Amino acid sequence: EYNNNEKYLVFTMDGEGDHKSSTVNILEKNNFNEISQNSSQVSLGYFYLYLTFYLGLKANEHEFKVMGLAPYADQKRSDIIKEDLSKLIWIDKKGNFCSRVPSGSFVFELIDLIKFKRFDEISRSSQEFLEELVTKWIDFWIKKTGINNIAVSGGVFMNVKLNKVIHQMKNVHSFFAVPSCTDDSLPIGGGFFENIKKK
Repeated sequence: EYNNNEKYLVFTMDGEGDHKSSTVNILEKNNFNEISQNSSQVSLGYFYLYLTFYLGLKANEHEFKVMGLAPYADQKRSDIIKEDLSKLIWIDKKGNFCSRVPSGSFVFELIDLIKFKRFDEISRSSQEFLEELVTKWIDFWIKKTGINNIAVSGGVFMNVKLNKVIHQMKNVHSFFAVPSCTDDSLPIGGGFFENIKKK
């Protein structure tokens, strides 16, 4: 439950919006302060979208199938793929995402990294890679700000398995994911913003 006297770390992550792919914000007394952002050139949303496309599924719709396939693959073989993925996208010492190539070129890099690999192993490695990278990002900003109340929005957080992992992080005290946190949530944000302006 939202408490106006508490501070919250609000994370957004999607393909892109306003040339950003993810942001870190502090919400305090109904005021948002953006403290970090990543450009659309290093987008985990696009990373997962291209993987969905590579597997012959419909991008921007069937990402849940990749997530659902993840538990069925062999762990050891999936870990080999995940190790390769870690050379494509990583987090720097300032808590920002970095990538070897711009997001638009991810599909070509992925073809080289995952060709001739099993679809279930690709799914598992990709899902676990996403979970580990995002939780590392969130952990960085929790430690930097000392804020343990977490809220998330944006299409990447439609990934319920990712949200479960975040919710279970030891240093997360409270967790809230915006329901249907794709662009469907824009009217919710608009209503919230108008409510703040009019007190």
